[in-house]
Amino acid sequence: MGKFLGILLSCIVAAALVEAAARLVLGPPNPPGVLVFSENPFQISPGDVMRFRPAREIRALSVFGTAREFDVRFKSNNLGFVDDLDYPLAAKSRNIAIVGDSYTAGYHGGRPWVPRLRQSLPNANIYNLGVTGTGFEQFAALLDDVAATTALDQVVIVAISSDAVRRSWRYFVHDGRLFLCARQTPKQACLAKPSNILLVDAKGSEAALAARIDAHHDATPSVGLRRYLSRHTHVGQLFHTRTWRPRSKALDTIEVPAFTLAALKRVRARFAKRSVTLIHLPEKREVLAGAYAADLAGAAKAAGLRFVDGLKACKLTVADYFPRDPHPNDVGYEKIRICVAKALR
Repeated sequence: MGKFLGILLSCIVAAALVEAAARLVLGPPNPPGVLVFSENPFQISPGDVMRFRPAREIRALSVFGTAREFDVRFKSNNLGFVDDLDYPLAAKSRNIAIVGDSYTAGYHGGRPWVPRLRQSLPNANIYNLGVTGTGFEQFAALLDDVAATTALDQVVIVAISSDAVRRSWRYFVHDGRLFLCARQTPKQACLAKPSNILLVDAKGSEAALAARIDAHHDATPSVGLRRYLSRHTHVGQLFHTRTWRPRSKALDTIEVPAFTLAALKRVRARFAKRSVTLIHLPEKREVLAGAYAADLAGAAKAAGLRFVDGLKACKLTVADYFPRDPHPNDVGYEKIRICVAKALR
């Protein structure tokens, strides 16, 4: 027993020394990240579909402690999509809709990439239907909503593996935080869930912003020892499962649910005589692993859609994503723009 306690004490002392050295070199570890918007960015359209609030300039920040992964402003047009131009666009030979989640909204690097596709395809109208946090059910609903007033000749779904398990959702605002929950979730049950999406005064000072983030962290409920160590120490982060898996290139599998396949078939039926392509973009963890977590290629084939493997075609590297935030940076989005442009030619 004494030998065991001696070994345990030695391990604790060694861990403390490693932690002290890490803090001396790297500084204290950053707390969990928060996403900050200058206002609630979402609004439900008359067709009961989630979009951004129309005709706005919205500030978005991803903050980890004192480090900002991005701090950008993006504009929404008259219909609540990320674009400098209002819809519908002036008539051209082709109308192409690009639908997807935040990777398609693409504002994180400071220059939304879908509107810039017009440089590569001057004879086509490009519609950016990317909305943060959406999945395939909402992709189908967005396309239905827009196609009711705009004749679309071609549809491109730009998706990531995580989209496969996202149900249609709604939002609630409470106590300066934004809560996103599946539509069937009651309001009180939604508000009981944790939220790291903060809403701040667009005209507030930097000091007020920092104080708001600090207050959010201070109010975060206490957690178990393992999670506390993973959040607040370098040693804990090193050995935490979610940190170690990317380091070891392990990848959790995501099964494509029936509701996602049904949404893809709905899109195929809605645009039966037109070109519909699914481009699967890799998330950072998938770039590191060299494989996808979800089989969207199989889902596209089952629904009768053309498929483009973005892991191979877009040549993204880990450096094309922010260090902590999961989104691509400006270089990554430019690679995505070029990749999608090639797929459309």
